[in-house]
Amino acid sequence: MRNGRKFYYLLYIALIFALFSSWKVTALNAAELKPLDKFEVIPSSNVAGEPNVEYKFILKLPEGTTLKKGSKVKFYFPVGIVPTNAIPAGKITVDGVATTVESKGNGVSYIEVTVPVALTSGRDVEVVFTGGSDGAGLTNPTYGAKTFTFISSNLAKTTANYSFVGQPINSLAMGVSSEQAGEINVEYKWSFKTSEYGKLAEEQFIYIYAPKGVFTQEIIPAGKIMVNGVPTKKDSTVSRGLTVRIPSPVNIEGNQQVEVVFLGGEDGAHLRNPGFGMKRFLLWTQMNEKETVYYTFTGVPVQEASVVSVSKEAGENNVGYTFSFATSAYGALSAGDMISLYAPPGVFPDAIPAGKVLVNGVTVAQDLTVSNYTVLKIPTPVNIGNSEKIEITFLPEAGLRNPSMGEKKFLIWTDMDTRGTAVATFDGKTVQSALVSSSSNIAGETNVAYTFEFTTSDKGFLRKGDWIYVYAPSGVLPNQQIAPGKITVNGVPTTFATKGNGLTYVIIFSPVSVGNNERVQIVFQGGEDGAGLKNPDVGVKKFIVWTSFDGKAALNQEFVATTPDVPPANPVEETVPPSDQPDVIDDPVNNLPPGEGQNDSSDKEKDKEKDKEKDKEKDKEKDKEKDKEKDKEKDKEKDKEKDKEKDKEKDKEKDKEKDKEKEKDKEKDKDKDKNKGK
Repeated sequence: MRNGRKFYYLLYIALIFALFSSWKVTALNAAELKPLDKFEVIPSSNVAGEPNVEYKFILKLPEGTTLKKGSKVKFYFPVGIVPTNAIPAGKITVDGVATTVESKGNGVSYIEVTVPVALTSGRDVEVVFTGGSDGAGLTNPTYGAKTFTFISSNLAKTTANYSFVGQPINSLAMGVSSEQAGEINVEYKWSFKTSEYGKLAEEQFIYIYAPKGVFTQEIIPAGKIMVNGVPTKKDSTVSRGLTVRIPSPVNIEGNQQVEVVFLGGEDGAHLRNPGFGMKRFLLWTQMNEKETVYYTFTGVPVQEASVVSVSKEAGENNVGYTFSFATSAYGALSAGDMISLYAPPGVFPDAIPAGKVLVNGVTVAQDLTVSNYTVLKIPTPVNIGNSEKIEITFLPEAGLRNPSMGEKKFLIWTDMDTRGTAVATFDGKTVQSALVSSSSNIAGETNVAYTFEFTTSDKGFLRKGDWIYVYAPSGVLPNQQIAPGKITVNGVPTTFATKGNGLTYVIIFSPVSVGNNERVQIVFQGGEDGAGLKNPDVGVKKFIVWTSFDGKAALNQEFVATTPDVPPANPVEETVPPSDQPDVIDDPVNNLPPGEGQNDSSDKEKDKEKDKEKDKEKDKEKDKEKDKEKDKEKDKEKDKEKDKEKDKEKDKEKDKEKDKEKEKDKEKDKDKDKNKGK
């Protein structure tokens, strides 16, 4: 018994040794195999899906190797190229010699070719799969980078890469059953036409990209999407919440119209509309490259918007703020969606550290950056439902600062709801001891230097980048933007200034910090290379200066005609701009939220009223000009009448002179007659 066990034990050891030796020899042989020195693939067309394409492979055998006549080699292709049937003899050539036997493969990924001629190393050899309707029958694969492989028993595997391009799809369009931002269970419909070579087999893929939040599931079950009226037979998967891959339930030909419908309703695909505004969608297939379509969704404003500051004193720093509002009936937000706030210039610091802002009592865990000095976007740390109250709390450490005195406008909107307006009133002071002077007070003179001076209030300090405003009468500021460096603040050139409100005021981004109760001097350079300011017409004119934190102060400057001893006929006093101008400026640096989808009817009505007032003022000016022209015409007529009267007077004088001459002549004639009588 023991001897039997010993025999089997020794037999087992011998088998293990034999297998190991065989594996070792095979491994050593494989290690000795060399790949081709050259392997290139050159199709006659690079367009995805094109049929009957010629494929040329260039091979170079490594030194010391050969391929004998009758050797079998395999060419591995990307899926979709290889015909399902064997390739007849003569449809492939090797080094110019046609094959004499058919070339077979698995009908999916490879073709085995019998070499019709011996091949040696050290030179390029061409293997050509003929193209055309009577060729080898190869069809280009889907677009993108693809790998080809050459395998021979006496050579190591060698690969080559080639990239194919897809034709674009045609006539892409989309529609939805509702355009309301945030609405759920909406039916979506895409239509397009495949390209000439855009043929798709059943279960090949159609892809659609949509904005974040449109696809609410990772898997859309079979039957919830229709392709040309046929429900999908397999599930469609959603990648990263943005791109759905749809296995077509039908064959689709080239140049065929296709309609893809995501069913709506409670038992549909559960698609949700994105936020308000114009949104981008993409559609493509395995054969056709991406095409873009845009669609605009409408929103409604956030509800019950309000803002509260712990302090009402203008310019107060490190103040706690609370913004509150309610989402609309479709305004639900997922964690990570954005809540946006607009505040007057200077309220928000450049950045707010993590942990200093709370949304419904939950801390925002990341740093926040303010864009364009006035807009802050906050990713909500919590999910928020439809018609739900939201409270955003800024701790004093967030660094918010109250704006200048007066009624100020704040705006609130989200990814789903358009902007709502909140108003707060602040008490404070104006800039102090304001002065204006110019290098010339001659009306209409160009390239004049202007100097404005004022003192900040006890809460009016300015940080570098805070805003200083200067209002000037119409026509003083140039039509174009003022170039950097042409304005100085306390002797330091500005890097940026912009104009707003019909070119009547300029906003200066202070290049220096200014303390409380500190004097500020603003100089607009004169001369040909200066800021380009021009004096207004004759009369006493009003200028205004203010900052982000100190209110407006009006300044007077008188301008005279070139000959000052002749007083102007009708001196006109410049009208002071309205006291609330301008808290929300005319978007000088895109600082207001995007206009798309925003519904602020009160603002629109105010704008209409302002436009009407402007139109009335323009009409009044036109009437004045007409009256002036009429007066001029009347004056001309009067002058003509006067000239006629003068001419008449002259004629009378001439007639009198003539009569006198006649009387003299008569007297002379009488004297002559008397002399004759004598």
